[in-house]
Amino acid sequence: MKKLLFLLMLVWISFVTAQRPTRPIFTDEDQGIPDLIFFETHVLPHDSLFECYITFRIPYNNLVFIKDNGFYKGGLSLTIEALLDESVTAREIASREVTVENYEITKSRNEFIEGLLKINLERRIYTFSPSITIGNTDQVIVLKPFTCNIDKEINGKIIKPIVVAENISMCQETELFELVNYQNYIPFSSSHFSLVIPITDTSIDSINVEVMQENNVTSYSLSAGHYSIAAGFNSCDNKIIIAEVEGNAPLNLFVLNDINKNLKEGITEISVGLNGKEKKTFTYNVVWLDKPKSLMDTEYAIKLLGNIVNESVVDELLDHSRQDYYKYLYSFWEKRNSRKDSFFNGLMEEFYTRVDYANENFSTLDGFGASLDRGKIYIKFGKPTKVERLYSEKSEVIEIWHYSNINRDFYFKDNTGLGNFSLIK
Repeated sequence: MKKLLFLLMLVWISFVTAQRPTRPIFTDEDQGIPDLIFFETHVLPHDSLFECYITFRIPYNNLVFIKDNGFYKGGLSLTIEALLDESVTAREIASREVTVENYEITKSRNEFIEGLLKINLERRIYTFSPSITIGNTDQVIVLKPFTCNIDKEINGKIIKPIVVAENISMCQETELFELVNYQNYIPFSSSHFSLVIPITDTSIDSINVEVMQENNVTSYSLSAGHYSIAAGFNSCDNKIIIAEVEGNAPLNLFVLNDINKNLKEGITEISVGLNGKEKKTFTYNVVWLDKPKSLMDTEYAIKLLGNIVNESVVDELLDHSRQDYYKYLYSFWEKRNSRKDSFFNGLMEEFYTRVDYANENFSTLDGFGASLDRGKIYIKFGKPTKVERLYSEKSEVIEIWHYSNINRDFYFKDNTGLGNFSLIK
């Protein structure tokens, strides 16, 4: 019951936050992100009406699973009502279920259910009223309403660019773009992502794009390699893909690859121009979606560096004002970034991912795992090649970590059998 009440509260907070996309997600006081349920809306021309697609994604760790014949089953049902002048003009429902074999997967935030609803609408301003029912519960969660101005969405020839995975997906032997589906966030990641830019005038064969972040502007000219299809969205193998949809108007789709390659975390603006005849600017947030938990508290993240550098370095970083902690922490790791062609630092990610693992697996009543001996060794050297355990009649436990890559073994001893291991060799 506690898990359910906590879930209801956090889902509400997540959706409220999603309605303010221009708010910087990462500040030094607030390193968290809304990662409970993600919504996107996309409007595309469809015959004399307009097709409004509402896509959703919810990680497994926010579902409620029950065990059934050795499997774990969960799901959700999402209802969207479109209101015009407070009257319901349309209602759509999408239900999804999932079955997994491993209980650990049910706690994953990297595995998820996603789906879509689509509603045909006129050129008006609508209020969408969403509600969600988490499977295996009888609770209906009424989420914060949001508006969709069809006239504003489809104003001119340029439609808001769509964030997609860089690799083309295959579905029913057709090459398709896979929607990233994270509230229009551009992921800050070692993976690469692209923008699909829809243009309603199919006679246009070149566009200009400017990507602006802080005081940096990067310009692109896109021409060859665009796609011309009656574009829409469909579900395929638990993915949302851009596909040919009967009845939708033909669009030219221009692709800007590697959009996240040279972007930092934070707000960025993307301007699309049509040979000086039309220009639109769109605001996006570049977000480290699977950011390690240990990076959410920047002061704690800095203190953890004591595992690998002299304490004087830590003290120097902490001498700065709290609001600048994250900037200087990032600078510390940037000096050690082996990949100079990307702002994403894989070494930084690996370090704090190891910290998260240590805290989740080695913590005891004596403290967090990252501050204990096993955690410190794990943070320094990573996962051991092999782990052995020896037991004595006195309830003592010896744990031996073998590292073949450095040709070294570490011995830990627990005198009580309660998991309080100390490094002895």
